[in-house]
Amino acid sequence: MHDLIAVGAGEVFEKYWLPAIQKSEKVRLIGLVESRGLRLMHLAKIIPQSPESLFGVTSTERIPVDTTKSAIILVLTPDHYEVVKQVAEMGFKNIVVEKPLVSRDHELPLILELAKERNLKLYAVDMYLPKAFPLAAVLGAVSSDDPRLAFLNFAGNNLAPISAYLGDIEGVSVSVIEGGDHGLPSLDRRQWLEKDPEVGGMLRDLGTHAFGPLVNARLLGSDAEVCSATLAKFTSDRSGLIPVATKKDVEMYVSTQLAHGGIPIHVALGKLPQKGGEWSLAVRGSKGMFFSSLRSGQPGVVLAAPRVRS
Repeated sequence: MHDLIAVGAGEVFEKYWLPAIQKSEKVRLIGLVESRGLRLMHLAKIIPQSPESLFGVTSTERIPVDTTKSAIILVLTPDHYEVVKQVAEMGFKNIVVEKPLVSRDHELPLILELAKERNLKLYAVDMYLPKAFPLAAVLGAVSSDDPRLAFLNFAGNNLAPISAYLGDIEGVSVSVIEGGDHGLPSLDRRQWLEKDPEVGGMLRDLGTHAFGPLVNARLLGSDAEVCSATLAKFTSDRSGLIPVATKKDVEMYVSTQLAHGGIPIHVALGKLPQKGGEWSLAVRGSKGMFFSSLRSGQPGVVLAAPRVRS
C-alpha cells in the first residue's frame, strides 16, 4: 500500500482523482494540502476517514515532519515547479504532477535539474489512461503482463497480436479541437489561457492530450522533425482566427506537420469559435487502421483486412 498526499484539493481532485484513489487497493490517502480552509472542511465531510488517518493542512510547510518520505506527492496546484521544489527539499522523492509539468518555458530545465539533483521519480500525468493507453497496447509498446491492461475491455481478438494486423505504420493524424460548448466557456473561467503569454496557450493546455498518446506509444520522440507549423489567435470578438504575429500573442489554435522515424504525423489542437469539437486519433498501417476518439469511456477500434490462411 502506497501513502499519498494531495497538494491542491480543488474541483479536479474531488471530481476525478479522489474517486480513483478511493477505488484503488494500492494507494491510501493520508493527507491534503489546500490553502482554502473552507475547501478542507468540505472534503473532511465527504471523505470517510478518521482525522487520525488523514491530515489536512493549508501549506506544504505544515505537512507533519514525521510523515513518511516514501509517500507519493500528487501536485494539483495551478503552478507546479515551486511546489515540486518545496516537497523535494523536504525529502519527498515520488512526485506526480497534473499536466503540464511546468507552466513556463524557463522552468523546464530547472525542474529537470532538480529531478536529477534530488533523484526524484517525477511523473507528469493527466486523468488520461483510458485515452492514451489503448494505442500503446495495440502497437505492442507494453508487455503482456502490464497491470494497466486491466483497465481495458476487449471485444473480438485479444490485443496481444493486434499490432501485426496494422503492419508498418504509414501515417498518423491527431485532432484535439474544442469549440462552442466544448471549450469557449472555460476561457471565461480561465482567462489566463487566452490572455497571458507566459503561462497561457493551447500547446500547454491541450498538448498533453494530442502528443501524449503518440509519445506513450513510441510514435513520437524528441528528435521529431517539424516540417511546418501554424499558430493562430482569436480575433477580438472571438468570431474567427488570425495568425500569431508576436511573442505577446497567445496561441489558441495550432496545426503542425511532423515527421518521426520517416512517418508523417499531423496534429491539430486548440479552441474554435464554432460549436462542437473533435477529439480523434487515426493511425494508418500498411494492413489496417487504428481509430480512437480520445475521450474517456469511448472505444478505440482496429480495422484490418481478414487474414488469408495458407
